[in-house]
Amino acid sequence: MNALLQQAMRSHEPNTITAQSGLKVDVTADSWQLLATTSKGWKFDMSWVWNTAISDEDRSDMLTVYSHYATSKAAGTTSTIVSNTKLYLSSGIPPLIKLRSLWSGLPVSHKKGLNQFFGTLCKLGYKQYNDYHGFTKANLDKEKTLTFDSKRGALSHQEFDSFCAALNLRLQSIDWNADRSLEFFQSQSFSQICRSISNKLAAITVRRPIQLSMLKWIDVIPVGSGFEDQRIDPSQEVGNIGIDQLQIRFFHAKASGRSWRTAPERFPVALNAQSSELIASYKRLYMHGVQLWLKNSGCPVTHEETRDFLPHMPMFPLTGLFNENIGSIESLRSLFTQESRGFHVNESAIAMSMRYVAAESSRTKDCTVTSNRIRHTVLTRGAQAGYTAATLAKITGVTEPAARHYIDLDYRSRRMIDELYDGSEFLAAVFSDPLERVSGKDAEVLDHQFNSVGGIRDKQSCNSCSAVTGRPIGCYGCNNFRPILEADHAGVLELAEQKLAANSKKLLSPVEKLSVEKLTKQVAWIKRTIDVCNQVLEVRRGVE
Repeated sequence: MNALLQQAMRSHEPNTITAQSGLKVDVTADSWQLLATTSKGWKFDMSWVWNTAISDEDRSDMLTVYSHYATSKAAGTTSTIVSNTKLYLSSGIPPLIKLRSLWSGLPVSHKKGLNQFFGTLCKLGYKQYNDYHGFTKANLDKEKTLTFDSKRGALSHQEFDSFCAALNLRLQSIDWNADRSLEFFQSQSFSQICRSISNKLAAITVRRPIQLSMLKWIDVIPVGSGFEDQRIDPSQEVGNIGIDQLQIRFFHAKASGRSWRTAPERFPVALNAQSSELIASYKRLYMHGVQLWLKNSGCPVTHEETRDFLPHMPMFPLTGLFNENIGSIESLRSLFTQESRGFHVNESAIAMSMRYVAAESSRTKDCTVTSNRIRHTVLTRGAQAGYTAATLAKITGVTEPAARHYIDLDYRSRRMIDELYDGSEFLAAVFSDPLERVSGKDAEVLDHQFNSVGGIRDKQSCNSCSAVTGRPIGCYGCNNFRPILEADHAGVLELAEQKLAANSKKLLSPVEKLSVEKLTKQVAWIKRTIDVCNQVLEVRRGVE
């Protein structure tokens, strides 16, 4: 760091800016703190900007960009643009010819960061960087859609359902009426309940962790009530529907140029009766903890008094809240306001907690559920169901252009690929060497007309098979089965569907229900096999 240079900067230029959060930031400091509490991008190193190899002009241009981000963008966005450009600007803004020579080897995130950097300079009137931005914009790698990625894209029905089941089991195990002491609220026990509730809300409202971290109790009201918020049209609020339910006001996470909790979504999100009761139980527990906390601080309050100041408290608080010593109720009221950030849990904690909820998967070993994957899932299924971009945007809180991206995909082929991913190992084994006919090294699998529909790789393992549906229906989906490309799989499918329809009408016991479930899966496997056989044959015939 060059201390003399920093001192000179202080004497010639304003040395403070106001971050989007409202904090004052000294642009000549070795680090910038953009948020009052620990969260994504809240504090990061800026000492490298004072490298003596950087010219005064370049340094001024760089600080202009970073200051612009700090004052108009979220802290996480600002820290990301700094980290993605730091490596290439550590000695100043490089000549365009050098940037061109480096470009092909840069990570996609760094290319995007440099493009944003030079785009911002041009936007702010620095026309000498037009060629830079022209090059970076024209040479960004085409982004690959992650919608159908097995590890980061939309969840399969099995993955999403198992995640919800595991989460519901956690919530059902909570005894909301148990007598709890202050120590419970000061420990991780209460934090675990908070995280489970936040995970539930993430799944049913399809909102981002940062939006959940913003919530205060004033944002959760009964349907039929109004938020009395001039930023929300009363006609967009949820009207009285005759039963006890709640609605939640969420704030946009990426409101450019606006500070925290200043840009509410146009439409509040309504919860169903079961979820509303869950939130109500959580709120009663929360209020009990607040009363114990204030009593311990020498400020005992009644239930009615608690309801009076609770609205501005965070819905998901830091555990440390219950360890604070509050001198008076007046101090409490001044601490929590409509836009206060104090004691709100950060979005990283909410996001990470979702990763610890188990989800079963047949297409990947370790299935991790995130809010992004839940959003991909809802948008994908909604687009497949024929919802409009406006409807999908309302459901998920994303913009209409973002929702339209899902509608514009080729869903006929994408859906087939996604479904086939459930049996990726089986299908890879089957079609790595397409089977024209059963050779001497394979045993035959015959249909009910005694026609060959496939071969068996390992006769010994097949002899010990316990598939209740029997051959040939039970063979589909098995790694030991190799279907013949042009066999009459449609005939097997017809028989399987007839058996399924007949059994479905005569469900007399749980055993028979399990048999129907197995038949349902086998019908799906036969359909998948037919689709892939047709796909392979079409490619052979030169049909795209």
